[in-house]
Amino acid sequence: MKGLATLKSAAPRSFQVNPARKLSVQAPQKCAPSVKHRCSANLLTNLFAKKSSAESPKQELLDLCEAIPNNGVNSDDELKEEVLEMVASLEDFNPNKKPASRDAKRGALDGLWELAFTTNDGSSAGKLGPFVGYVTQEVNVGGEKYKNNVEFGPLKLCLTANWEVLGDTKWKVVFEDVVISLFNIQLTRKEFPPDRFGIWRMTYADDDVRVLWTSSPNSETGKESLFVLTKVTDELPTLG
Repeated sequence: MKGLATLKSAAPRSFQVNPARKLSVQAPQKCAPSVKHRCSANLLTNLFAKKSSAESPKQELLDLCEAIPNNGVNSDDELKEEVLEMVASLEDFNPNKKPASRDAKRGALDGLWELAFTTNDGSSAGKLGPFVGYVTQEVNVGGEKYKNNVEFGPLKLCLTANWEVLGDTKWKVVFEDVVISLFNIQLTRKEFPPDRFGIWRMTYADDDVRVLWTSSPNSETGKESLFVLTKVTDELPTLG
């Protein structure tokens, strides 16, 4: 018992208990992080914030496009304006600054893409009379060819084109021909005259989303049409 009394008396005053007082435990004070650690934490925070900032407008845009029927054809002006605002926000985070140039990252454009939304109301939007089809693009950068497909069940319209690089973000797309087939049997093929082309201005491209603006010298208004496309597969198409 003497040893126990000795241990009690040797205990620090801050840990001795007075039965007449309520026991209170003071939380240990936090040590301020060093300048080096604060800088590292801030850097990581900024990096994650930038990534999440880019992902947020992209997902919001995709969610809105998914809710809009018929590729956006015949959408009202208010809805189109909402999409345009989201696209403008997404373009600020474009990870590929040279999507149109030949030294662009391989995979940013290659593959099979499906149309999610467009402000165009012609055949490029999948519109044929009162009907709107399923639109896809097959892009092979190495082969310098692309196909724009519009499908109405077994009926398929396929436009083939090549392009000339005008800069880091622009292509001059030269139309070659259009083929109409039914149940994969070719019905007719029409070649375009050599002066038929359009301009693609690409403002966003990553592994699964592309945003481009198209214009035509034959357009009466001269306005650009917006196209938002999402990737179906990375597999490179074989284009003839």
